[in-house]
Amino acid sequence: MANYDDGLRIYDVSNPANPINVGHTNNVGDTNHGGYAIGVAVSGNYAYLANADDGLRVYDISNPANPVNVGHTNNGGYAYGVAVSGNYAYLASVYDGLRIYDISNPANPVNVGHTNNGTGNYTAAFDVAVSGNYAYLANYGDGLRVYDVSNPANPVNVGHINDGGNGDAAVGVAVSGNYAYLAYVG
Repeated sequence: MANYDDGLRIYDVSNPANPINVGHTNNVGDTNHGGYAIGVAVSGNYAYLANADDGLRVYDISNPANPVNVGHTNNGGYAYGVAVSGNYAYLASVYDGLRIYDISNPANPVNVGHTNNGTGNYTAAFDVAVSGNYAYLANYGDGLRVYDVSNPANPVNVGHINDGGNGDAAVGVAVSGNYAYLAYVG
């Protein structure tokens, strides 16, 4: 769980009626940066944390009771949402847009792609989901952006819709099959 200024928490949910906290870590960054855990994705033995102004943190969670920070990068923006697919982490980085990192070496995430499409004063990447060769970006007042990420170094905007209504903002996205589910706030 990304637990804001408390950092990353790991729970044993083998009994869903009784979740038990088994691990915790908090890398808050330096005094000039936020370090607020806002989004988390897990792949294999690693947790990828969208840590606000602190950027992307990578934790080895092979021992859930002792998560170890093994990687970190910060290319600007405000890391808000993260998704992982294959050897890539996709970071929704608010005003910086979508960043794509090669995580084949989790200790050294490398920025390989970036895009910042959108229109208007309320464009801000809040969340990202990945399915197949596409990344789906909840882009706040800009609505939903769809990117072809078959070449992670060159994400291409292939679709866009903004039908959330007056003043509504897209803040969350999930994809299942042929459907994207977009969470709006008004």
